[in-house]
Amino acid sequence: MAVSVRYNYRLIENRWKIKTSRIPGLQPVLNRCPQDLLDNYGWDTAHLYVTYRYKGHALNWNEDEIAGIHNGLNRLYCLVTEQIRRFGQESTEVSHFTQTVQPALDWIRMETFFYRTNDYNRAAAGCILGCKKIKRTLLRSGTGLSESETEFLIFSLVRCLFPFAPNLACELKQRTVDRIGQEDWDVFESRAKKAEREAEEEAENCGGKAVFRQRNPEEKVWIPVQLDGKVKAHICAAGNLSEAEAIMEASRALCGRMKGKQVTKVIYIPGRIISLATKEK
Repeated sequence: MAVSVRYNYRLIENRWKIKTSRIPGLQPVLNRCPQDLLDNYGWDTAHLYVTYRYKGHALNWNEDEIAGIHNGLNRLYCLVTEQIRRFGQESTEVSHFTQTVQPALDWIRMETFFYRTNDYNRAAAGCILGCKKIKRTLLRSGTGLSESETEFLIFSLVRCLFPFAPNLACELKQRTVDRIGQEDWDVFESRAKKAEREAEEEAENCGGKAVFRQRNPEEKVWIPVQLDGKVKAHICAAGNLSEAEAIMEASRALCGRMKGKQVTKVIYIPGRIISLATKEK
């Protein structure tokens, strides 16, 4: 898809001027962000990165990861802006949606649950994954989505982004409301608030968690196992599992999928993911 727009984060952040985090304990960390990273990638990118990575100890400012998040926001902005330009080409009915857009509500519900339980790392991860899911739905559905469904997906994306990239979220919301009108936006709000209430009730029943809590290294967690870029299995293991043990457990979980293959590269982040790249023997 040819895109004639660009994510001008400096212009957007100067327009909305949101430079203070609402997440407890995060602003002092953001204040230590190297100025060259803020200049090159913007406040929203830095805020999303810190929320995703900060766990209560010294933060390593990984420019490759920050650039990856920035590129993801750039692609989202270009895609959504192009979709917004097409609004108004058909009559819409916002009361009916197919199952195609149901995952959007699921992501709102999941992110709200983690946010309300103060598990901001997972909420940020949910934001990133939710945005990817919504983006794929927009790209793959082509003309299969009605205009009202596309509008709702964009609305959901804005809701996912707002706690973590508020300047970009405000910009996309304003552009969308300018095209579809405040009335339709309010209908989407009512649908999303129902999903949020369900997540808030569930979070309240859980009693909440500590802000940026650090897991006990021996606590067992479910770790996704990727094979050549795709999640094929999960293992239940301690967060301090060594790389050799993780490879062994991952190989067992993958069973016959490893037959005739040789591992060429391993990426292992303790407690989070193990990824194996392979080639034919």
